[in-house]
Amino acid sequence: MPRWVHRAAGAAVLLALLAPDASGQPTEGTAVEGDVPADLVGRWLVVEQNRLQGGMVHPFARLWEIRQGPVHLELVLRRVRLPEALSTKLVAAGSANRPLIPTDGDLRALAERWDDLPASATDVHRIDHRLVGPGTHPPDLPHEAETSSSLVIVTDERFSESRTVKTSRAVYTVRGRAPAYLAGTFVSVSMAETPAPASITLKGDFQAYRVPLVPPRSRLHRLLDTLFGRDEPS
Repeated sequence: MPRWVHRAAGAAVLLALLAPDASGQPTEGTAVEGDVPADLVGRWLVVEQNRLQGGMVHPFARLWEIRQGPVHLELVLRRVRLPEALSTKLVAAGSANRPLIPTDGDLRALAERWDDLPASATDVHRIDHRLVGPGTHPPDLPHEAETSSSLVIVTDERFSESRTVKTSRAVYTVRGRAPAYLAGTFVSVSMAETPAPASITLKGDFQAYRVPLVPPRSRLHRLLDTLFGRDEPS
């Protein structure tokens, strides 16, 4: 079997291991370096289009909430399950070896359920984010992020000793930005024990879609969704 097939399978397993599972909430913090645009504030669906060897594509999704904190912007990685319909599309896209491109309907459905999505806590012990403004390039960032005109977003996750994956760092380099859309490249490096320590690197493109602000579902709407089986499974 070609080596790239083994690596692609390993990458798919890694993405599954990074998915949230049941445990307590982690400690989370954000550092800001340089001049970071204030219009990042909002809710975002982030889709990583992992480009695996052999031309395979395996999408992975995260939810960001960027808000104005007491001192500077703060990023929160929401540890919840995606709406079932969107999750089904994500799995189907990966099985078909194609990127996930959410529709306006997907984003609206996500917005309506944002505060009601089932918690999917994780045994991440700590999450540290960095928002690095254009023109600032700390030496610890990968060379893919080396550009004077790009915004860079970094997420470092530290997992419990019981997890195969111990640490994970994702670096998102924003190369295109609009009020409701971010696009660029990302590099993710995870350290795993399998059983010997191993470093696994994933690369690809990413797109972040602003989740619109819409009124939450009413109590009656939630009740009807539950009665007719349209609500998210807990």
